[in-house]
Amino acid sequence: MITKDLQPLSIVDNLGFVEYTKKLQPLYSLPNRKVLSNTMLPFKYNEVRKKLHDLLNIVTHISVTTDMWTSDSQKSFLSVTSHFVRDNKMISAVLSTKEILGNHTSQNIATELKLIFDEWSVFDKIVTVVSDNGANIKKDIIEMLQKHHLPCVAHTLNLCVIDAVKAVPQVTVLINKCRAIVTYFNHSSQATEKLKNMRKQMGVTELRLKQDVPTRWNSTLIMMERICLVKEPLSAIITSLPNAPDFLNSSEWETLLDYTNLFKPVEAMTTELSGENYPTMSLVVPLIRGLQYAVRNRKMKTVEGESLKSRLLEVVWRRLGQLESDKMFAKSSFLDPWFKKIAFGNEINANNTTKRLVEEVTSLIRQQNTSVSTNTPREVSVDKSEVSLWDLRDEKVAEAKTICQNAPNVNANIQLEQYLRQNFVDRSNNPLDYWNRSQSTFPELYMLSKKYLCIPETSVPSERVFSKAGQIINDRRNRLKGDKLDMIILLNSNLNIEGV
Repeated sequence: MITKDLQPLSIVDNLGFVEYTKKLQPLYSLPNRKVLSNTMLPFKYNEVRKKLHDLLNIVTHISVTTDMWTSDSQKSFLSVTSHFVRDNKMISAVLSTKEILGNHTSQNIATELKLIFDEWSVFDKIVTVVSDNGANIKKDIIEMLQKHHLPCVAHTLNLCVIDAVKAVPQVTVLINKCRAIVTYFNHSSQATEKLKNMRKQMGVTELRLKQDVPTRWNSTLIMMERICLVKEPLSAIITSLPNAPDFLNSSEWETLLDYTNLFKPVEAMTTELSGENYPTMSLVVPLIRGLQYAVRNRKMKTVEGESLKSRLLEVVWRRLGQLESDKMFAKSSFLDPWFKKIAFGNEINANNTTKRLVEEVTSLIRQQNTSVSTNTPREVSVDKSEVSLWDLRDEKVAEAKTICQNAPNVNANIQLEQYLRQNFVDRSNNPLDYWNRSQSTFPELYMLSKKYLCIPETSVPSERVFSKAGQIINDRRNRLKGDKLDMIILLNSNLNIEGV
């Protein structure tokens, strides 16, 4: 109950819960809070932690996300989540939710991250670290930890929308008017009741107005969509309300519809990239092209809508348009059998990615050949005085093996060519299933697929950790120590992982 339902440790002291437990089983003796906190919770934590550590030991490549968060009680925490492919599945595991004491300097954050990576023995296995676009944490990862860094694409999309809206002042004015309307209703029970009654009279589905969070563009989209849905009952009562805010005129309603229509593809892309049970890194390049295509084909009814559309296309190209030339993004998309080369808008980028993958596959083949030659036992002399009809066959096989071993680049090119010739995988099928079936056909490409498809392209997993942390550290548990929070979140997040 403590770890699955995030119940407070003090629940064992609550009279109602004590009485309830006695009704269920009078002979059962509840542990007190001290035993629960100092004995039972650490025991379970250490048990699960060891199993997860053992699982990570047999994984070759992992990617991590990280983020920082400050609680209402002004405590700062650093989260780290790990992501890897195991048994044909995407696995996401929380490694740490660590309280950070002292100043949040680059040196301190880098030191804490290094300690977490070393505690879990994953430092040398990390393919990349995904975080928000903050300069400090980016510096920590690249310069101090000397690890590859990827920015959160969801954050970048958020910045694209904010930039586009700022460039069209009329849209900013419209958003502020909608925000004022929602705030008014949220602070007036009389107005809320009138709106509720009018909805019933008009047969409109009962929907509450939603207040947005200005730093989260998708919450603004939800607010605007909700206002559109209650337009008729809202228009019917607004003039009869005391001190009501300025209402929207007819042209503003048109602009509002343009706004919601234009940003629906951005919302869809954000949702696609926020998943944890399927590869997301490989989706980025094709989804950027899909977003540009969808936005270009959106029909705007107002001048403001057209301006917003033009600005959005410009900002998306500036912030995201060049990602297909990035080695990490490009390799991931290429190795996704949904896309292969069609992920790319520029043929040069596709060809460059092919060359890079040939080089990487060649390197893997050389490593394996070196390992095989080192471990190959000496040939045992065989009496060949007897005639054998298989001598020619055995000589040809040995010759073919020698050619493959001496020309790993040829072997690598053959693998890539055969992979590209195979049919695309349907979007209803998981790309990891394809690679599981193909590992004997393309052994080196299979290894690379586990390396590049395990990368999450948003820091959403770390943000979800803090969402849970917010539930745990509330008014009832604001004195909970950082190490206990870390234990509870690790258990809550990882108990469902197979093998843990």
